[in-house]
Amino acid sequence: MLWRFFGVLLAGVAGSVCREEGSAVRRAQIADVDSIAGITIAAWQNAYTGIVNTDYPATLSRDKYSKIFTGMIEKRLQTVFVFQRNKSVSGFVSGKMEEGKYDCQIVGLYVSPEEQGNGIGSVLLEKMIKHFKINNCRKMIIWTLLGAKNSSFYRKHGGAEKEFKEITIGSETYPGVGFVFDLRYLGCDSDSALSRSQILGVNTSETEVVNISSHGIWLYTHGREYFISYEDFPWFKDGSVNEIVNVQEPTPGNYYWPDLDIDLGIETIQNPQRFPLISHQV
Repeated sequence: MLWRFFGVLLAGVAGSVCREEGSAVRRAQIADVDSIAGITIAAWQNAYTGIVNTDYPATLSRDKYSKIFTGMIEKRLQTVFVFQRNKSVSGFVSGKMEEGKYDCQIVGLYVSPEEQGNGIGSVLLEKMIKHFKINNCRKMIIWTLLGAKNSSFYRKHGGAEKEFKEITIGSETYPGVGFVFDLRYLGCDSDSALSRSQILGVNTSETEVVNISSHGIWLYTHGREYFISYEDFPWFKDGSVNEIVNVQEPTPGNYYWPDLDIDLGIETIQNPQRFPLISHQV
C-alpha cells in the first residue's frame, strides 16, 4: 500500500520554527482530515522529482486520502499528530506499534511544501518518538526511497540504514531503504529531535483532547486516556472543536479549558459521582 511506505519523504531539512504562541503539536481530529489530505497531495507534487515516474502524482486523489485518514483516526489504526500554527495545519506524522524485529514504525511524516525547512518535521518526529517511548518501544523503523533527499534528515536524527527492499508505486518498482532508530539510546542534546520543540517554543504537551464524540470527549494525559461524558460534564456539549481541544495543565493533575472557563481535577474526572455539586453544575 502506497501510504504505508511513502509518507516519510517530505520532512525536509530542519530549520527553525518561529516562536509563535499559536504553534502546537496535537492529536489529529476528524476535522483535520481535509488538511492532511491536502498536505499529502501537495507534497507529492514536488517531493519525488527524479525518483518516481512524474506521471504518478497526478493520479492521487484528495478524496481518497480524506477517507483513508478518517478511517485511521476513527478506528485508531494509527496514532496521528498534526502541527498547527494559528489554527492552520501545516504538517503531520502517523505511526503505529507492532510486533517483530521493530516494535514501532513511523508510517507517514509530511510537511506542506511552503513550510519545509522550518523545523516542523523535527518537531513532529520528536512527538512520535516520545509517544513510542512512553509505550516502552525500543526500535523504530521509517521506510523511504533509496537516494531520497530526506535521508540526511533521518541520519541527523539518529537513524541508520539497515533494511532494504523493493517497493511498488503505481505500476513501477523502486529500491527502498529502512532507517532504524534505537529509541533506548536517542540523546537529548541540543541538536537532537528530542529537544527540538523546547528550543522552538512549540507546545508538545502530553495532555490533549484526542477524540470528540456525540457522548463526550477523551482526554489523553501522561500516557493514559480518560472519558469525560457530557452527562457528567455538560459544559463541553456546546463547545466548538477549537474550544474543546484547547486544554492546559497549569499544575499536575489539574486541567483547564480557557475558552470554556472549565477547571477540572483528575479525581473529579475519574470519579464524577463523588462531586455531584461540581460535575453536574449547569
